[in-house]
Amino acid sequence: MEDLGQVFEALKDEARKKGLVSFPTIPQLADYPRVGWDGDWLTFLTIAVDAQATVLYLLEHSYDPDDEVRSHMADSRILPRMEDEERAITLDREFDEGSAEWLYKHLREIVQPWENHRGQISTIESAWLKDGIAHLLLLETDWHLACSQAIQMAIEDAEQTESQSRNSRSREEAMRLFKYADEMARHSRFAEAGSETKRQFMAGRLFLEAADDPRKAQRIAELAMLVHWWDIEPEERTALTERARALRQAGEPIKNIAAMLKMSEAKVRAAISDA
Repeated sequence: MEDLGQVFEALKDEARKKGLVSFPTIPQLADYPRVGWDGDWLTFLTIAVDAQATVLYLLEHSYDPDDEVRSHMADSRILPRMEDEERAITLDREFDEGSAEWLYKHLREIVQPWENHRGQISTIESAWLKDGIAHLLLLETDWHLACSQAIQMAIEDAEQTESQSRNSRSREEAMRLFKYADEMARHSRFAEAGSETKRQFMAGRLFLEAADDPRKAQRIAELAMLVHWWDIEPEERTALTERARALRQAGEPIKNIAAMLKMSEAKVRAAISDA
């Protein structure tokens, strides 16, 4: 179906002849059961009259490549923003593949073959209601369908690229934060950070990347505590136990050993008894 302009005028004329009142909009139909009509528009009108419908909702859409791109981007997972569009238009440079700016420029290139259709009617929507059921008709030109499919394929490719890039960035960040956590857990003053709040503060002071990002500071602090439990604390416990035994063998009283090593007397006794 190539010339919807003529179809639209014919549809309005036929609706008027059949006694249907044309209303130039499509109502919100989310709460209505809906039935789509795949046949010709003339039969669609005939059924409306036979069903004693009185109002025909009728709306045409003129093709605008800019609106077409914006509409499809709004439905994508790349989360486009108006400033992405402005940046893509005003900045004469390459953007990272999969970014919203890159996608906008790419889609503008995709729709260039259909530029000569700008201003032409691309789709017609029509509906009539009866007994709480919406009956719908959608007419679309072949060229608009091809354009929409080309845009959608490009968006799907971009979403896949962006997803792969995001996964790669996520892995890189995880390894980087773990490296920071390992460094922090081995810091000479880590033991002084005796609460989660203090450990997060310490992460922010040690690592510039975490200074203005509470989420990263929190993650570094959590990982540092795990590293301390896994690697450092067992080493420290072993060292203290050996020191306690050596001091006891040298004749130091348990009370003195506890003070020297900053351990409780119960832990000193436990260390000595395990010898």
